[in-house]
Amino acid sequence: MSTRQITLPKDVRTFQNTEKGQLAQTGKHIPKGTILIISGPVTVNHDHKDGLRAVYFSLDQETRYMLISEIGLPELEEWHK
Repeated sequence: MSTRQITLPKDVRTFQNTEKGQLAQTGKHIPKGTILIISGPVTVNHDHKDGLRAVYFSLDQETRYMLISEIGLPELEEWHK
């Protein structure tokens, strides 16, 4: 899977994957200006919505997710669409 380095343009909330394959909010945000190495886009389910696009990354040795629509980088919307 391809990866990419990004710098967050704003604070972005994070999610974790549940046993049921749904994303659940972690209650944590990654602050604006943080540099992350992210995965290529994956399709996820959150809040009764199927087929959302997200990326994942490692934080404190745990896998976390961010919804592409919340990151605020237009180039991610087109990445591997």
